[in-house]
Amino acid sequence: MFLIGIMSVTAIIYGLMRSVYTGRYKNLALWLWAAPLTGMVYFSQTDIVNGLVVIIGIIMMLVTLYALSGYAMWSRGGKHRFMKTFIFIVSFVISLYFYYQCCYNGYMDYFVPRRPNIFAVAAAAAAAALIMNSIFITAIDKYFSQKREFVIIKCLAEKKKRPFAVCAINGIKNGVFYRLYCEKLYFYLLKSEKSLKLEAKEGVLGGIYVIKGNVFCQRERKKKRIKKFLRGRMLFVLLAFALVILLFFRLKMRMNFETIIITLMRAVSGRKM
Repeated sequence: MFLIGIMSVTAIIYGLMRSVYTGRYKNLALWLWAAPLTGMVYFSQTDIVNGLVVIIGIIMMLVTLYALSGYAMWSRGGKHRFMKTFIFIVSFVISLYFYYQCCYNGYMDYFVPRRPNIFAVAAAAAAAALIMNSIFITAIDKYFSQKREFVIIKCLAEKKKRPFAVCAINGIKNGVFYRLYCEKLYFYLLKSEKSLKLEAKEGVLGGIYVIKGNVFCQRERKKKRIKKFLRGRMLFVLLAFALVILLFFRLKMRMNFETIIITLMRAVSGRKM
């Protein structure tokens, strides 16, 4: 239980940090599976442990980490409606079982009432399945991919001013228009380029995944400055998140901050709160 608790708390913090640092807010999908496991370890008033729920949560987090890591830029594949529909149905069934068991066993008592309305659970499961649908598609496409050189010309940076917008660099390859979405670091690093020669992987579903590595090594000084800026912003958001958590416990448990911190440290060390 101690290891599960540490792993789930780490996943929550990592998902937040990666979302702010990279601009890929899908990393917050880790919370869908880590938050219930955190509740099971630290907040549940019962000693019931559903092993299948733990396995599902861990597998979903590992799939999310695999799908969203290891590349700096990417281009989405084709529509593949049949595969998306099939994966959505499977994800929905898994999510429905996961969230129903978490609510029924009291793992989420601090957030939702025990044994909630089945329609509310189904709506939450559908939302989780919708988010995981594209993550599963990316994981499959990325796993069955092959390396190749990818060259685009007439590059144009695109950064939409709206919440959760992803940065992108548009360009042309062999007369075909491509939009390569980027992590923030690589968007700021490459946004002034007019053409790009990249080492990438092309997936079986048509996705393109630009590999992190030597292709960016010529811009190390600029890269360090951008990293410093992004790390500062990430630290600010992390501190703000910690403050929100402390305020939540203060309102929920009516403790002073000193007692809250001591209680949290005891919980992390292996004791329930």
